[in-house]
Amino acid sequence: ALEVTQKIEDSNSKGRVLSDIARALAKAGEIKQALEIAQQLEDPKRKGFALSDIARDLAKAGEIKQALEIAQQLEDPENKLYILRVIASALLEAGDKPQALAILKQALEVTQKIEGASSKRIALSNIARALAKAGEIEQALEVAQKIEDPSSKVDALEDIAAALLKAGDKPQALAILKQAMEVAQKIEDPRNKESVLKDIAMSLATRTSTSATPGRRASSRRMKQ
Repeated sequence: ALEVTQKIEDSNSKGRVLSDIARALAKAGEIKQALEIAQQLEDPKRKGFALSDIARDLAKAGEIKQALEIAQQLEDPENKLYILRVIASALLEAGDKPQALAILKQALEVTQKIEGASSKRIALSNIARALAKAGEIEQALEVAQKIEDPSSKVDALEDIAAALLKAGDKPQALAILKQAMEVAQKIEDPRNKESVLKDIAMSLATRTSTSATPGRRASSRRMKQ
């Protein structure tokens, strides 16, 4: 396959093929060869995506050290943030909570380099969600407070409430949901506000024990947006 790519004259087509090959090799566990090909990519974005995929596969395979090394090579903050979250998730699943939290702290620092308002709020929401999943509720709430967009902040708060419900802390979960309702009042779009308030009201009314319903509703609403 590599020999064939040498015959491709169009640089864009060649880069796309090389990127696909690198990703396929990474999935097959041929990390060294995948990295060699990824490094040949001239387009920064394409190279970043290829390296991100390789780092993701490494993290899921438990090769945390190598995944982190690749993450540090990524110039695009959004790619780096994504990989750091994947690594943190892998560490949590492996039971290494201290290192997972250290990685999430690093991820939070990376968000400062994200310029787009939309991308930044999504990044902060994802980190808040990851911290809540790790049981670090106070830190998750601190991150959620950094989200300026009220709709995104509500999503983050609902995810935190879901984590609390799953942990059996119903009183604090309900307190967070009430806080989410207050934030929802700041949503300017009438239809969006109505939808969000209905979701929160339903969560408060049902007082779900451990089903993490708020998180599912927030996720469903995010899919519609």
